[in-house]
Amino acid sequence: MKKTVLLFLFFAQFVFSQNTIRFDFDYAQFKYDSTSNYLEIYYSFIPADFKLVKDDSGLKIKAKMHIQIQNNNTDELIVNKDWGFSQPVKDSAEYRNGKALLGVIGFNLKRGAYNLDISVEDLVNAKSRKDYSERIEVNPLHRTKFAISDIELASRIINENGNKNSIFYKNTLEVFPNPSIIYSEKAPNIILLFRTL
Repeated sequence: MKKTVLLFLFFAQFVFSQNTIRFDFDYAQFKYDSTSNYLEIYYSFIPADFKLVKDDSGLKIKAKMHIQIQNNNTDELIVNKDWGFSQPVKDSAEYRNGKALLGVIGFNLKRGAYNLDISVEDLVNAKSRKDYSERIEVNPLHRTKFAISDIELASRIINENGNKNSIFYKNTLEVFPNPSIIYSEKAPNIILLFRTL
């Protein structure tokens, strides 16, 4: 009986692990104008959590990220959009190394309360997806009084010779966000980035 239970637990863990995407996201608000803030959404996911598909160009993963932002007061959908990812995989070692794909998307939001829903799914394996829901309050930052924007947690900041064409380039810095908020021997430093008015 004990062996049967252990075997079942092992099998269940294997099955569920095949349908689990390690997907993390974080966000921060920065001043935009007197009526709105700029919302940055940081995300990361692990290619090895997705099934490989082969076509004429070679092996790749196919994923979709969906973001929906809805105004709580008016029920208006401010954002309702999909982003497709088709990431080539050069070899199996690259696929297995667990390195995360990292990205950032930004929106201008007027004052108010919003529901943010964000998800990532494997387009090859419909059962494999991860969802988050978050409530966001947008209160525009004013110049008439002292204010500090949200803090962005980062894993690395390049302050010299940063890539100006990078999606992470801002205010002369190349800032790599850390949406997982996990720090280890490879990324031991917590770096905080914020803007004052």
